[in-house]
Amino acid sequence: MLDTNLPRKKIFMRLPTADLEHVPAPILPPGYWFATYTPGRCEDWARVETRVGEFSSTEAAVEYFRLVFLAHPDLARKHVQFVFNPAGVAVATASAWFGYAGDGTRVPTLHWVAVDPAEQGRGIGRAVCAQALRCWQGRGQDVWLTTQTWSHVAVGLYHSLGFRLSTDAAFRYDAVENGRLLVRESPNEYAEAVAVLEQVMDPELLEEMTRAAC
Repeated sequence: MLDTNLPRKKIFMRLPTADLEHVPAPILPPGYWFATYTPGRCEDWARVETRVGEFSSTEAAVEYFRLVFLAHPDLARKHVQFVFNPAGVAVATASAWFGYAGDGTRVPTLHWVAVDPAEQGRGIGRAVCAQALRCWQGRGQDVWLTTQTWSHVAVGLYHSLGFRLSTDAAFRYDAVENGRLLVRESPNEYAEAVAVLEQVMDPELLEEMTRAAC
């Protein structure tokens, strides 16, 4: 879940291609299984993302999915990952998608990671991230992600997968506003974000992360 008690500051992270190739194979709890997007799973995605607080309603999440992901249906079928529990219910999702560096170059990203709160703490988030990152292996490109201080637990997870805090000035990504798809620029709030993370993260871990920032 999002820790909305904190100030919300943007964080960029980057996984160097050399480290991407060494992301460990994903491991799920017994009975859980991976799947990629097929028609009908838009609602599954919307439900998981709404459960973690990323959207105010499943309807808003469905609209986002249709405008952003289904604008590239072939990519969605390969790169939007799900985890289903033994009962066949989607409980997690992550996507190997794309964004835009500050100079406008299109770059690979890890995007919209979410695990149903009832399923958190079982290694599912790590597994679904690793599964999505496999889509980018072998391409010789760094992978980016944007997150924020409300997701400080996930920031630690991303770091453990090889992502490094980034000091780059800006990042652009697809957004939906008033039913329209647009590209929005997000400024990097690195210094402010680190100050917030000092309140909630292990000091040694945060020192390691800032030392490795690039």
